[in-house]
Amino acid sequence: MKKKLLALTLCLALLLGSLGAVTVFAEGAQTYDAENNLYTVSTADELIAAIAEINSDAANCGRNIKLADNIDLTGKEFTPLADYAGTFDGNQKTISGLKTVGGANAGLIATSAGCTVKDLTVSDALVSATAYVGAIVGKAGADTITGCTVINSVILGTGTSAIAGGIVGNASADTIMIDNCMVSNTRVESAAKVAGGLLGSNTASGSTATIQNSTVFTAPGAVITIEGVEYAPEIVTKHTTDGHAAGVIGNPKGAFVINNINVVATVISNKYSGGVTGQAAGGGTVTNAVINSNVTGKNYAAGVIAGEGSALTYTLTNCLVTGVYNSANLASGLAGYSSGETWNFNNCVVIGTFNGTKGNGAIFGQTKKCTINVTNCVGNIGFFADLVCDNTTKLTESGSKVIGTEATAMVNKFTYTSGKNFTLNGTTYTDATETTASDAAYAYQLPAVDKFAVVNTLIAELFADAGADFVATAKQTASNRITGFLGYQTRANGEGRDIRFLAYVDSKDYAAAGLKIQATIGGEQKTATYAVKAVYTSVNATIGDTTATVTVEDLGNYGTGYLIAVVVTGVPASVTEFTVAPYVTAGTTVFEAAPTSITVAN
Repeated sequence: MKKKLLALTLCLALLLGSLGAVTVFAEGAQTYDAENNLYTVSTADELIAAIAEINSDAANCGRNIKLADNIDLTGKEFTPLADYAGTFDGNQKTISGLKTVGGANAGLIATSAGCTVKDLTVSDALVSATAYVGAIVGKAGADTITGCTVINSVILGTGTSAIAGGIVGNASADTIMIDNCMVSNTRVESAAKVAGGLLGSNTASGSTATIQNSTVFTAPGAVITIEGVEYAPEIVTKHTTDGHAAGVIGNPKGAFVINNINVVATVISNKYSGGVTGQAAGGGTVTNAVINSNVTGKNYAAGVIAGEGSALTYTLTNCLVTGVYNSANLASGLAGYSSGETWNFNNCVVIGTFNGTKGNGAIFGQTKKCTINVTNCVGNIGFFADLVCDNTTKLTESGSKVIGTEATAMVNKFTYTSGKNFTLNGTTYTDATETTASDAAYAYQLPAVDKFAVVNTLIAELFADAGADFVATAKQTASNRITGFLGYQTRANGEGRDIRFLAYVDSKDYAAAGLKIQATIGGEQKTATYAVKAVYTSVNATIGDTTATVTVEDLGNYGTGYLIAVVVTGVPASVTEFTVAPYVTAGTTVFEAAPTSITVAN
């Protein structure tokens, strides 16, 4: 009876197919529209059956899949798509419970050949492979991944050469595009050397990885539980003496173009760890980036690029780096190590905590044989941990300043070799010795701006109780979700003092963004509320009963964000307790973050 029914179904399929209609296959009951080359699936069994049919014949690799409903794969035996070249349309739906363990490559798509994946969420997945592994694609061709989210998942590369990525493991073709994607509360781990929050690596010679409008985010205290096992949401490599771990791309071998990205993550490796990339080898640009991460690298820990390995050009523009950076060697805000490259740093702000055992720098860890241009940058520590004199080092700075308590010299330390030359702001120092190197480093002072205390309250803590209305009304999208109170500065003013409060508000869709500051003076609670878009620009005001608001009219600096500095003037020395709450205005609705209580010491 079953054979007769199957034969009847196949005949009907052939008849309908010849009429250009929808073909219905018995197994899994998924529908295939031959005219549009499209499977439309609504259940786990339908998805599994569609994938099996595509994988059964190489001629089917270009067929498209569209989800008509959320799909739960929990407990289902799942085989990923292979050599896929079609379009997988998530249709704003979620695949949960995906589990694929074993094999060389793994993901929803194990291997691809120029596919498109869009508008899909993958949640509570466990994806493991020995070579290339990612939640969406393990080994990618010239793919485009857009509008995708990976949440509460575990991505494990288990082999001795494994490359793991939150979205894509390894891109092996000339191009890869990841746009408007998010990886949230997810563990990305490689037993070997390479792990990246969005992309593990792009290994093809001459290739370019483009990543834009995307976020890697881990909520404080988050824990992932898969099949009863708890995992920490980290980006980590397990190699004991090497490693390249980073919030965006673990180890880019080709070029990269990274734009409009936010990273709040924990990154760990035993060599190069970066907020954006580990060791890079193809040149690249990072523009409009906000990094608020906890990064640990045994050799180098950096807020943006941990290191490089090629004589190319790297340009960082409009980057804001906060967070904590730990290293047994050098820790830095923008770049870790470089030899022989050209670096351009433009309009970058570094306000972080740096714990390098052998040195710290707001801009660089160690650099030699490089041409470096620093323009309009701000750091809360000296800019260079170690600059090597080697005849080819050229350093130019313009319009920058230090807002920290450390020495304000642009270079904290020179590693010199007698007889070597270097150039600092157009002056060449010939036959450098310890004395000339030291004199040059410390004679060039960056303008200091008082003392600065880093508070660095994380985003999720600030808006933890804002609720669904905030998410819906304020349009918290993947590229619009960073808000943080960074810290404060003090300066004497007569018998009292002035206090400058700094916050960063990422605001793509908000009408205004600002700070609400409260203190008790003379037994009365006083409030000052200001909304301002600024790049380390202050609004000066006496704390009082009145409120003044300046509407944000345009976007510009630091991606879609605002670095807000509000100075409260003439505060009596006896007043030390303040609460500070960032807020945003969406339409006519004001959303205020949970206040941060601070004690401003005299």
